[in-house]
Amino acid sequence: MAEQKKTAWIVGLLILLGIGAVAARLRWMHPARPNGDGAVWRIHYEIRFLSSQPGERVRIALPDNTPSCRILRESFSRTGIAMEAARTVRTQGRGLAVQGPAVPGKEFSFSVEFDVQIDPTAEPATPPKQKLTRLDRQHYLRSERRVQTNSPAVRKAQAALAGRQPKPEGLLRTIYHHCCAVLEGDDAAGRSDAEGALRDGMATALGRTRAMIALCRVSGIPARPVAGFVLKEGRAHEPVAWVEAYHDSRWIPYDPERGYAGHLPPYFLPVRRDGVEIVRPAGQDHVSAGVWADQMAPLPAGSQTARHAAARVLDLSRLPVGMQQTLAVLLLLPAGALITAVFRNVVGIQTFGTFSPALIALSFLYSDLRTGLAVFVLVLAIGLGLRGLLEKLKLLMVPRLSVLLTAVVLCLAAAVSVLDYVGLTPSVQAVVLPLVIMTMMIERFFIRREEDGLGSALKLFAGTMLVAACCLALLRWEQLGRIALHFPECELFLAAALLLVGRYSGYRLAELIRFRDLARTPTPGG
Repeated sequence: MAEQKKTAWIVGLLILLGIGAVAARLRWMHPARPNGDGAVWRIHYEIRFLSSQPGERVRIALPDNTPSCRILRESFSRTGIAMEAARTVRTQGRGLAVQGPAVPGKEFSFSVEFDVQIDPTAEPATPPKQKLTRLDRQHYLRSERRVQTNSPAVRKAQAALAGRQPKPEGLLRTIYHHCCAVLEGDDAAGRSDAEGALRDGMATALGRTRAMIALCRVSGIPARPVAGFVLKEGRAHEPVAWVEAYHDSRWIPYDPERGYAGHLPPYFLPVRRDGVEIVRPAGQDHVSAGVWADQMAPLPAGSQTARHAAARVLDLSRLPVGMQQTLAVLLLLPAGALITAVFRNVVGIQTFGTFSPALIALSFLYSDLRTGLAVFVLVLAIGLGLRGLLEKLKLLMVPRLSVLLTAVVLCLAAAVSVLDYVGLTPSVQAVVLPLVIMTMMIERFFIRREEDGLGSALKLFAGTMLVAACCLALLRWEQLGRIALHFPECELFLAAALLLVGRYSGYRLAELIRFRDLARTPTPGG
């Protein structure tokens, strides 16, 4: 009885702490502003390509959080494509490299979606100071196919501008004014390269950007293009480009097409620096890509942003979007443990270990369900066969498990190669995560089969997969993950629920079904 009272007190305290923490978060956070104030946009990438040779990749630039733009969600959809995330060393931008298996004549598709919230009240951020290396400076002063710094037309225009303003700061303003006000803008008849735009005096929006970059580079000012979105009006948007010029150890933004210098409005979202293509084919001739943005409905009232600077420490949604997704999954893992505890202690369905179902679900979270299940069953069957052979050698437990792990690694490597050959390349997470889980499950399955028979082991395996399926459905519930990310103090409620399940001492539902015939048997004299 004393333990029950202590548990009840702790459960009540956890619930009160959770309610207090949620109330404090609602007090110190404010809802995101709907409609024009705090508008939400959805950015779409749709890419299709033919992969005819091994190693061919399509490189894709991804948006990142800025002081005025916050990525709320991102999702990837792919069929038979390997995906690798990375940051570029020179610009520290986010990117993906996607690659399909070399299957002649087969088309592969890849799509990405981002939900981005704009904060119109954000103050223009001063670009941080950044030191350029000698190689970086050479890179941003080089001549390119459409930024022809060696062209006579470019050098003639730069000489005329430099004669009026020889100092770098004044020359930079003069170059911007020339590209913004003197170059005539015409998207139909204008030129899109620097040489043609400065020679003819007429340029497209991209031509103005390239003309300013060329003039800056000829003047010894490092400059680079930036590709991104101007998320301003309630209509579909395609990517645009502007300029960043390196001055006073900072990258200063300029937009000669829309007339901004020094600072950009909060609705400018950069996606790729040092390039105007968001999707870049690398050796791929047959690539079609659509990139656009649409304004969405306002955010639900539960979406929060920090009201005070000190409260931002507790605001997990300020983190980079990749970290947000990882934390959302981790915050749901205790809920998966609660599901396992309910199934084991209340329902009466046994599993291989306490956390195995949640960890199995975590491995399936990053892979296609059918291919993941096929690999899982195949490796399990091969591992069981090998475990039977190892039993005859009478090895110690640790070496035996190590040999099993080696077998699992070889099986997974072979399975990945086969899947890639048929065009179903799994992700890296789907391969790495289940290694130790499957090794331990093979060991436990064999021991259970030896002690209680094959039927009992299969029953335990079925129970494990059933609970894992429930955990997988929970981990894939995006809305629940967002709630956990915005209100991490809800973990206190999960802890309270786990304590209650831990104190449960009643009949399990499986026992009631198993002994239902005894319950119907009349007692003597009844």
